[in-house]
Amino acid sequence: MINFKNFAHEIDLDLSDNEFIPRINMKQYDTKSRFIKARLYSKGQEFDISDKDLSFKAIFRKPDDTEVFISCEVTTGSEKYITIPVEANTLSAVGNIIVELVVMQNGEIFSSKFFYINCLESLHANKGAIESNSDYKGLLESILKVEQLLLELKNLNTIVMLHHVINVSQDNKTISFSSWNEYEANNDIEVYLSGVKQIKGIDFTLNSSAKTITTIGDKTFKNGDQVLLCTFRRAHSTEYNNPTIGANNVTLTSNILGANNVQSALGNILVKLNDYLLISQYTNEVGNINHLRTDEKIIVNAINELKTRLDKLDGGGGTTITTYKKLTETTILTQPTKSIVVPIDDYNSIEDELNVYISGAKMVENVAYTLNKQLKTITCIDGTWNENIQIYFEVIKFK
Repeated sequence: MINFKNFAHEIDLDLSDNEFIPRINMKQYDTKSRFIKARLYSKGQEFDISDKDLSFKAIFRKPDDTEVFISCEVTTGSEKYITIPVEANTLSAVGNIIVELVVMQNGEIFSSKFFYINCLESLHANKGAIESNSDYKGLLESILKVEQLLLELKNLNTIVMLHHVINVSQDNKTISFSSWNEYEANNDIEVYLSGVKQIKGIDFTLNSSAKTITTIGDKTFKNGDQVLLCTFRRAHSTEYNNPTIGANNVTLTSNILGANNVQSALGNILVKLNDYLLISQYTNEVGNINHLRTDEKIIVNAINELKTRLDKLDGGGGTTITTYKKLTETTILTQPTKSIVVPIDDYNSIEDELNVYISGAKMVENVAYTLNKQLKTITCIDGTWNENIQIYFEVIKFK
């Protein structure tokens, strides 16, 4: 079988020199057979592509102004070069194609000079089978589908977000969440004080084994503060698909039948069958509430209380639980920087939520920075970010 990579167009591309501009001829509609083998240089010296932190992308702008975005293959043997696949969609329109190589490393991004592909007209019969379009959205959708299939095949667990609220009753530097039974030791926690997110290591410290949170410096939790805790826990994918609400967790506003929750209250009806509260002949008529005697109407109160509480918890419909997956990464700048790539490989800029924190403070999109969803980069609006600034990226993937 012929390996068309052996027929790749070879070019020398100097990332720091604009004097020599490579131009390549290719044929329209060629499929899975066109490649560019690029040897990279910087000011005439070989550019070291063997660093594992480096990644390479190629952007093609076609004659009809649609664009294709594709990853490149790195070869670091005795001969070092980048292989750029040129796909059928790239060669769908006749004319000059502008090519740009993008080099990325630890949040830094560098673009090469343009070089060109001259797409020559083809006469073969398959020319009607390929339509020209921009490839960004399709690429992202394909990656998402593949990742989802891999998750299903590997039967990986779902990540569920859990919440716990603490109403502070007295001033204290340390508060306990020992009553939060769903929390598992060593899990990280997000803390919101009266709606404002607190930064671990700056605003508070966490003792996961003791289930306590302590403020840092002269800060103190005040009487009347409300603290919201969030954590993520792995669960089987089916564990939260059809959740139910136990009646024993539905608290009554006042004790009924000597009980403070619906399940115990209804259970006490059976205990009192031989006492004053007799259901008589209607005992076995499940749900026939209207036939109860006047002195048994207390049961109706319990049923109504249960319905009211469930409606509040359900929002009037079936119970649903939204699951999340949170990905985080921290970057410390080594030099003044204008733009930086979001350093989270699994970030889907179309569907995911991106939060950016600089030196512990949350940044507002289009006020402090702009987001390029195609290149997955953020750009400082007011000048540049200084050296040694710490940027914390948080990606929330909704399921």
